[in-house]
Parts: sequence; structure tokens; C-alpha cells
Amino acid sequence: MNKCFSTIVLMFVALLFLIVACSDDDAGEVADVGHGDAESSDSGDDDTAIANADQDSDVEMGDSGGDASEADDDEPVPPMVSPSLWNFVSAEDDPLQAHRPDEVDCPTDAVKTELLDGDLSYAVDMEQCNYLAVSQSSLVGAEAGDILQARIWHFSLTPPPGEESGMAHIAILFDGDIAWQSNVEIPADGQLLTPRWEASEDYPVGTEVIWHLHNHGDNQWNFIDLAVAD
Repeated sequence: MNKCFSTIVLMFVALLFLIVACSDDDAGEVADVGHGDAESSDSGDDDTAIANADQDSDVEMGDSGGDASEADDDEPVPPMVSPSLWNFVSAEDDPLQAHRPDEVDCPTDAVKTELLDGDLSYAVDMEQCNYLAVSQSSLVGAEAGDILQARIWHFSLTPPPGEESGMAHIAILFDGDIAWQSNVEIPADGQLLTPRWEASEDYPVGTEVIWHLHNHGDNQWNFIDLAVAD
């Protein structure tokens, strides 16, 4: 009887050990699964962070592109003519021959390129030059309807000795046709002329541009530029 009882006790103890061992294995598996979920969550957070970083990069690149576009808009409009490319117009090619004196006296040293308040200009001394007609081919084209603007400076204008007054005639021509002209009374204080007008037709690159000027007296004029207005 005692022997049977001892055998039963031993079997009961062994069964308890088996139950405890199985419980520890299940707990380990549960712990491992929980670990895996945590790692998966961390991975998801990393993916979200990378996606957000990519979006921030795209926004910054977009902003940079906008700045470049604005910089392009701020670029100055190139002029239609250059101060260093003017050439004398012969009597045969002068569209305003009726204004031209019988004998034109305008030596080469009466004209020059010079800086005028930081801008390169084409200067003519009308004390030495009794008539001016110079031309060049346009460097930039213009379309009908464009607003054109010139900048022309003259110093103080004085009439010839013995005369109280006078008149200066100035004009800009495209392919022989007057696009703009003006009469300036003499005497006059120095001033900057900034005429603006609408192009009546297309003027492609290479169009002949003529600057016409005549007056009398001790006067200097500077043609600064001609361009399509902003």
C-alpha cells in the first residue's frame, strides 16, 4: 500500500513539472511575438519619417524653382541698339534728305562713345557737326503693339552766336520711316528725353535704325539706348 502511494506521488510531481515546463515555453513564444510587433511598429515609424523627409525635400526644391523663375523675370530687357555700332548715313541713303544741308560737316572726332552717369552712350558734339544721320541694324526685334522707349540726353542747348533762339530736330526711323520725332526749342536746360510710343508694325532683328539730329550752336547730345519697354 505504501509503495503504491509513493508511486502515485512521484507521478503527480512529474506531471506538475511537465505543466510548468509547457507554461514557460508558451510564455516565451508570446514574448517573442510581442517583440516582433514592436520591431514592426518601429519599422513603420522609420518608413513614415523617410516619406516625410522626401515630402520636405520636394517642397524645398519647389521653392527653389520659384526663386529661379522670379530671378529670370528680373533680368533687364536687352537694348535694340548698341552705342558702339552707329555708322554715318550717306546722302544717297538718307531718308530725310530734305533736312540735310548741301554740305555736311561732321568729322569723325565729333562723335564718340562715352559713359554718361554709368550708362554707355553715343555722343555727338553739334558745335563741330552741322548735321547727324547715323544707322545700325537692330539687335533685338519688336512686334506691332510693343511699347518702345528711347533715352536721349542733351546738355544745355545754346543758339549760335548772334542769334537769340533756334530749334533742334530729332528723330528715330525704322527702315526709312519716322517712328518718333520731336522739335526742341533752343535755348534749353540740360534734360533727359524718354519718349515712348507704340510700334506700328513688326520690326525683326536686323531692321535698319536711324538716329537723325540737326541743330545749331554749342550743343552736345547723347543717345543712351532704345528698347522694348517692360
